[in-house]
Amino acid sequence: MTPFGIRKRLKSLLGGKPAAAPAAKKKFKLVIHNGKGRTETYEGEIGQSVLLAAGNVSAPIASGCSDSSCATCRISVLSGGQHLSPQNATESQTLKANNREPQLRLACQAVIQGEGTVEVQGFEFLD
Repeated sequence: MTPFGIRKRLKSLLGGKPAAAPAAKKKFKLVIHNGKGRTETYEGEIGQSVLLAAGNVSAPIASGCSDSSCATCRISVLSGGQHLSPQNATESQTLKANNREPQLRLACQAVIQGEGTVEVQGFEFLD
């Protein structure tokens, strides 16, 4: 019997519980429309920004800054907005400063927080 088998047998004799399997990570599905007939889909684990998730498709959403000041990564949420973090003050200030519609979101700030499908319309892409 292997040392692992001995430990397992001892645990069972002493009433030890087997180690629980790790909890499955919650998943989301991101559907990105580019407005020119191209639609791409990515599935991942919740907690990512839309911009980070969109970096996994063949034509990612463009981003021009690293501090959410340019609004290059603006998106329109078509469905599944309830799975995103709420718009924060920085995001709304950036949209206003760049003369963008207030209902848009910044992909760098919109974090996917719930299971389900989020569908967005992007405006600028890296092709």
